[in-house]
Amino acid sequence: MKSKKTIGDVIKELRQSKNISQRKLANLIGVSNTAIYQIEKNKNKYFDPEMLSKIAKALDTTSDEIMRQVNESNNVKNQNTSSDYKDIPIEDIEQFLDGRKMLSFKGQILAEEQIRYVYAFLVTADEIYKKQQEKLAKGPEYRKDFE
Repeated sequence: MKSKKTIGDVIKELRQSKNISQRKLANLIGVSNTAIYQIEKNKNKYFDPEMLSKIAKALDTTSDEIMRQVNESNNVKNQNTSSDYKDIPIEDIEQFLDGRKMLSFKGQILAEEQIRYVYAFLVTADEIYKKQQEKLAKGPEYRKDFE
């Protein structure tokens, strides 16, 4: 049985496979080597997507590939990634917007591509939430996964 991987585990594996030290990776992306250590040890409760992109680029990969490896190790199937959002039918996007002509975030109007990405994220989050609720409904033996 494969062990479950975290983002930190995948980053560490990629970094080591490229013979890059924590210090060198830190220098490449402009953070302290302590920050890289904390990421690899999963000490951060919130992982900044921009940081993931910087790390992925420094390791000559993509954030999608890092997330694919995490999802694969955790038996998460059919998760939307940023490459899937372009395939979302326009009808789904129009329904999501519910008659609104635009969507904005932090005062900026989102482009169609950004709206597709937001929609894909919400669909994925909803699928994960439903799976968690199904497990919780099965009984206390499954609750430990969510504590």
